[in-house]
Amino acid sequence: MQQVPTSLTPGQRKLVEFIHPVNYGRIEGLVVQNGQPVLDPPPRRLFQEKFSAKKLAEPKPSSGELAAKPQVAQLMERLSSLSDGTVVSIEIQNGLPFLASWEG
Repeated sequence: MQQVPTSLTPGQRKLVEFIHPVNYGRIEGLVVQNGQPVLDPPPRRLFQEKFSAKKLAEPKPSSGELAAKPQVAQLMERLSSLSDGTVVSIEIQNGLPFLASWEG
C-alpha cells in the first residue's frame, strides 16, 4: 500500500484517506477550520453506483496515488482559501474530487 504524500498536512491526508473508498458519490458537510479539513466529527460519505455502466478494468488508485492527482491539489487549495466554514458537498467521480459546493 502506497503512503499518502507527506507534503499534505495531517488534516489533508486524513481527508484523502476518507475520500479513497468512494469511486462515485459525495462527501457532505465537511468542516474547514483555518483552511484545513476537520474530520471530527466526520462528514457524511455517500456512495453512488450507475448500474447500466460498464465496469472498467482499471485498478483503483491507492490513497497515495490519489493524493498526487491535480484534482486533489485543487481541492486542497480551495479549502485553504475558505479559511473557516463548511463545504456543503464534494462530488467524487472515478475516485477523484470533481465538483465542490459551499456557501459564501
